[in-house]
Amino acid sequence: MTPQTVLQFPPHTSTQDQILRHYLKSPLIPDFYLSTDGAGYDGDYGGAASYGISPKHNKIFHRVAGYSGVSTDRAEFLALLNGLHGVMSELNWFVKARLLKLQDRPGQVVWFTDRASLAGSVNKEFSRKNQPDLWPQFNWYERYIIVHAVHVKRDTLSWQCKTDILASEARVLMRDYDQMMIENNYI
Repeated sequence: MTPQTVLQFPPHTSTQDQILRHYLKSPLIPDFYLSTDGAGYDGDYGGAASYGISPKHNKIFHRVAGYSGVSTDRAEFLALLNGLHGVMSELNWFVKARLLKLQDRPGQVVWFTDRASLAGSVNKEFSRKNQPDLWPQFNWYERYIIVHAVHVKRDTLSWQCKTDILASEARVLMRDYDQMMIENNYI
């Protein structure tokens, strides 16, 4: 499937672009649209998923990770960091010459999330005190990418539904794997 079919080009008529115009008040064609989701319970297993689409560069990527001992907020933040890493990897932005160019003209990412507090913190509307160990990583990406955080209700976009399923499955996979290790006396 190409990004054009996912986004239902032309982009100015898509649901995603209508949401963008509503929240950003200007038509923006970013380097990537990024959707993330985190699934977890305090102190339990968690999953994080990122889904990136770039009509501008004709690229799509997915990232899925599982964690132990995370909350949903932390899993969502980890999904964002994984997604930003995916953007930079897909566009080969880790090359030193490109990093230098990005410092003068940062890339653009529109990030969709159902976590209002994290979106507000990324947009600098709220403090960045929650998850203090993760903000330095985000700050590094912020030197090269302008992230436009857009809070949307859960399951607003098809991309969100996909990341929600992937994050939930990663959480269950981690839990089941650890349970199997315990039952078989490996740990």
